[in-house]
Amino acid sequence: TLSLKLPKDLPMPAFNEWNWQAHFLTEDGQSVLMPLVIDFDCAVKTDSPPVLDGDLAEWKAAAPLHMNLESYTDGSFGTQWSPADLSATVYTLWDADYLYLAIPVHDQTFQQILEGESVWNQDSIQLGFATDAQGMLAEFSLALTPKGSQVFKFGTGLLTDAKLAVKLLQGQTVYEGAIPWTELNGIQPAAGADCRFDILLNDHDAITSRRYMFRYGRGIVHEKNPNLFGYLRWVDNQQNQIPENAPKETNVIFREDFEEYPDQSVPYLWQRVVHMMPDGSSLVSLGAGSDRSQGLVL
Repeated sequence: TLSLKLPKDLPMPAFNEWNWQAHFLTEDGQSVLMPLVIDFDCAVKTDSPPVLDGDLAEWKAAAPLHMNLESYTDGSFGTQWSPADLSATVYTLWDADYLYLAIPVHDQTFQQILEGESVWNQDSIQLGFATDAQGMLAEFSLALTPKGSQVFKFGTGLLTDAKLAVKLLQGQTVYEGAIPWTELNGIQPAAGADCRFDILLNDHDAITSRRYMFRYGRGIVHEKNPNLFGYLRWVDNQQNQIPENAPKETNVIFREDFEEYPDQSVPYLWQRVVHMMPDGSSLVSLGAGSDRSQGLVL
């Protein structure tokens, strides 16, 4: 079972302040609680665009995607990797104009003396998006260069319509940016829709040359293949609100009315809670409910 401890008086949702724990029962009847890191592959709609200043206080409604496992380094660190060497949490928000990203990166040394297309060789971030596995790749780099913060789109050049702030802290670099939908090669924001997505952290420690960490696979670093990406889903910020006339149960994680979804669709709020149910195996079905309403068929 999964238990959830919320700080007192915390408004919902505030994903990045949730303290998840896994509850295990051992064979001899002992109860054990273990810390558990939960990842969410969704971007939450925002009614107030964040101020891009490297301060992430405005990102409490954003759901975290963690990059904190040695397996994500693809062996590029040898046996020397640690979370202090390179790790990050990825937050995404969206509105009608921009996709917003906030990415605090843990890194002991910042090194970036290049610019434009070359920044991937040193400390920087690469992002990949596509409408689907066969879609045209939109690849970007985010970097703090000697000429300032730059958003570069591969195949296009430096973007003047994108925004980026980079804040250097002790052992941490915070990237906070906005990419207009017009640069995302046909991806359109709509609650319930998704796209293919991956992120790559590049690390250069001056003495040690470039190493890296990806989240889903080699789709950016080697093959430029969206089929190796994960997913990013657009979630409406009103979908998790409790109706005024709803029963007053306690400890409710989410509510969902499957009548809101078309027949044979995947309910994205359900996915947001159980996380990464395979598409196509869990679908809303017309007439599957006990009163011939729509229901979820597992």
